Amino acid sequence: MVSEVADASADNKDDLQLQVPLKSRNDAVYLGTVWMGSPRSQPAKVVFDTGSEYLAITSVLCDDETAGNYKFKKYDPLSGGFINRDQMHKRCKTMAYDMHHSDSNKILSKASSKLTYGSAKLQGFIWQDYTCIQPLKEGVTSAVELKMQLKQNKCAFFQFLALYKSQGLGHDSDGILGLSPHKDMKKKKLHYLWSLKDNGIIDRAMVSFSITSKEMNEGPYALFGGYNSSQIVGGAQGLKTFKNF
Repeated sequence: MVSEVADASADNKDDLQLQVPLKSRNDAVYLGTVWMGSPRSQPAKVVFDTGSEYLAITSVLCDDETAGNYKFKKYDPLSGGFINRDQMHKRCKTMAYDMHHSDSNKILSKASSKLTYGSAKLQGFIWQDYTCIQPLKEGVTSAVELKMQLKQNKCAFFQFLALYKSQGLGHDSDGILGLSPHKDMKKKKLHYLWSLKDNGIIDRAMVSFSITSKEMNEGPYALFGGYNSSQIVGGAQGLKTFKNF
């Protein structure tokens, strides 16, 4: 890990479109909302986690009644074939993402993936769809206007895990937004910061946090692509950045 003086050109204090307000859970866990799909944005409240790497969102796959054509079965080694799952309903506490209501959704995997983050145990399928920092305006009908909205609202066509089963996320969370860099550079497409950069939304694959406690008047937030020098004692000169690539 290399420490260096912060680049003053990364000061994004005036770009409010790149800010995501955060809500604190006991001043230990911070949740913010990302917006999934198009042309109608679907809100998903996620834990901003600097210790994990993927975006994982609860979805309508969590219940066979809402999964539509995506009723995945499980492999049974005893019979050598695929059988129905034992639990067919309410495998997640929430169902934030509905791929049936997004014109831009795309399934990328036929085999499920499993993730474990602390007490959270997640299972899902790799999907791709627009993931936005800000919600799209409702009522957009033309392709030209939608393209403009996707750009203005900082949307990246991004790969993520659409969950069909989740345990340990907490009652107020729809998933996890992993912000820890992948050690395997082949998996950059699964990292949200790199996706924002590759889509031209931010110039640098970085995120900063303004963290406040309940006693302070200002709310916490995450800022993608840079930092806010007005929140730092001594301004940009008082900030150190760290790289572990």
